[in-house]
Amino acid sequence: MNQLKKYISFYTLLIISLLCLFLVSNSIANQVQRPKAFATVYPYDAKADSAFIGDWLQLYLEAECEEGTKMQWPLTGEKIGDFEVIEVGKIDTIVENGRLKMKQIVNLTAFEAGDYTVPSFVYPYTLPDNKKGQIKTDELVVSVSAPAVDLEADIKPIAGLLELPRSFKEYLPYLAIALLALLIMALMLYLIRKFSNQTLEIEPPAPQLPAHELALKRLQELEKQKYWQQNEVKMYYSELTEIVREYIENRYDIQALELTTDEILAAFKEINIRKSTLKKLEEMLTLSDFVKFAKAKPGIEEHSKHFNGANEFVRKTKKREIIETEE
Repeated sequence: MNQLKKYISFYTLLIISLLCLFLVSNSIANQVQRPKAFATVYPYDAKADSAFIGDWLQLYLEAECEEGTKMQWPLTGEKIGDFEVIEVGKIDTIVENGRLKMKQIVNLTAFEAGDYTVPSFVYPYTLPDNKKGQIKTDELVVSVSAPAVDLEADIKPIAGLLELPRSFKEYLPYLAIALLALLIMALMLYLIRKFSNQTLEIEPPAPQLPAHELALKRLQELEKQKYWQQNEVKMYYSELTEIVREYIENRYDIQALELTTDEILAAFKEINIRKSTLKKLEEMLTLSDFVKFAKAKPGIEEHSKHFNGANEFVRKTKKREIIETEE
């Protein structure tokens, strides 16, 4: 009987031990699967043992979970607690022994002395077996001090700018511009070599018509417009006098387009022209001035008379070609 009791006690103890071992191993397995998260704050300058007003502080956010676990990373805005957020780094992820390790650096600063609290960060997660949960980091208290100032000491020069390491992304626009410039230069060299040995054919300018031919051509075009027949009398005389003035410039080198009627007639005193021809020019220019500036309304006979007078002036004053003949 005593021997039986010993066997029962032995097996009972064995079963209890196995059960405890199972519970402990299961607890350890669940503990391994549970994600971890940490938050720490260090001065930007690793050699500094405290933070002063305006100094940068680096907030390290770290998390660890098994592969297949979906973890939501906490968002950071313009402020974290009473700290101003200066720069938010990217989330770096590595895999070690089947576990994901993630880290992010956030640069902070404060502009007043005092104790600042970095709130806890919440990481919701979903395990591979679809079990959901969340973990929180501990709150952190950071002391920011005002630097000691010796009012009797000499004023020190302004400190230099803080040099931050540049990333490849910051250099990328400059590299793109340089590459584009090289491509443009290569294209220009190719085009220069391609066309340097080719003779460009340049069409000679069209020969300039003699002054009288140009004026007579424009008078024909004016006649086709039928301005005065459409009661556009002012337009008709403006065009007529412009044609004659331009002819005088081209024929006699007199700036007739910029001169008044009296100045044009005065310029002809030094030129040998029949008085009757010059008289018709004077009448036409004077009437045109009255139409343009005094709103005169000449009759139909006047229109034809001065048009013919302009034609006659051009024909009788055109430059004669001198043809040399061999004797």
